[in-house]
Amino acid sequence: ESFTQIKMTSLSTLEPHLMKKVLHSKYFRPDIDSRAICAKIASYCRCQDKSISTRMFLSLTSENVMQNICEEEALFFIQFMIGLGIDASCDNQKAGRLFERCVLAAPHMMQEVVNSSHKGRAGRIAKNASGSYAKLPPQIKVQLLEFALTQQQHL
Repeated sequence: ESFTQIKMTSLSTLEPHLMKKVLHSKYFRPDIDSRAICAKIASYCRCQDKSISTRMFLSLTSENVMQNICEEEALFFIQFMIGLGIDASCDNQKAGRLFERCVLAAPHMMQEVVNSSHKGRAGRIAKNASGSYAKLPPQIKVQLLEFALTQQQHL
């Protein structure tokens, strides 16, 4: 069975070390549907948030497992890193790379946040993005907005 087809109710009960075994197994194929894999890993982290250590989180979200960060989950992953006390600017290289990957995935979400707050409209994705964005520390917000603006200028 494909990882993306496994019900979240089955995955959410796995202890983190078992989830790591699944994701780092020789049978796991991260190239099948990277967006779905990202969404499943984010959901798993939400279910197991009290059980996941920094080291485990970085293993579950490594590029070998999660090749792409889906834009809908980028802000969540940044918020999770902050919750674990990970400082991407001075912690290990894996943390810095994960943060960078999240920032690269976030510009569209940042545009959703700006549009929804400016126009007073908010779809499901924009509401989720706004909620996650509001919880971020100011310096992270600045980095995300600066990156989104530079991306917008290149269009």
